[in-house]
Amino acid sequence: ELGSLRQRIGEAAALTTTTMEQIRLLALDLRPPALDAVGLGPTLEGFCRDFARRTQLSIDFLGLELPMLPEEANTCLYRFLQEALTNVAKHACASQVRVALQCDSETVSLSVEDDGRGFDRQARLSVSGWPMGIGLLGMRERLESLGGHLEIKSQPDQGTRLVAYLPAGGTP
Repeated sequence: ELGSLRQRIGEAAALTTTTMEQIRLLALDLRPPALDAVGLGPTLEGFCRDFARRTQLSIDFLGLELPMLPEEANTCLYRFLQEALTNVAKHACASQVRVALQCDSETVSLSVEDDGRGFDRQARLSVSGWPMGIGLLGMRERLESLGGHLEIKSQPDQGTRLVAYLPAGGTP
């Protein structure tokens, strides 16, 4: 009886440890420490490099020096890149992806462009008028909450281009 109880307590403790590690990894994925350590551009470049290695996609990253952005803006752009590249890997049948981080005096933009199969925006429009899944819908809402917007360009057999725009000076 006591041995059985000890075994169950040990299993519960092991499950708790495993769960905590999974939560820690999820949190790091949502906001990696590199954003604070090295900044947005190098963090995005590193993510592209790791993602390319995992998926065998060819990803070219072009990143310009940026002004300091608010923490929420950095996190939003990082998560946009995660979602956009995941969609390319899952759906696009692409071989080449170009990621560009750019900035002018008013706007920071992050574009993800692939040479995949694309889609017919009219045919894919959902009831909500949104052509993509819940991940990009969430990104659009997050960008808009920070004063930005999301642009989608796609045609069948001509690839897809997603661009996230945020104000360069932070939230309005």
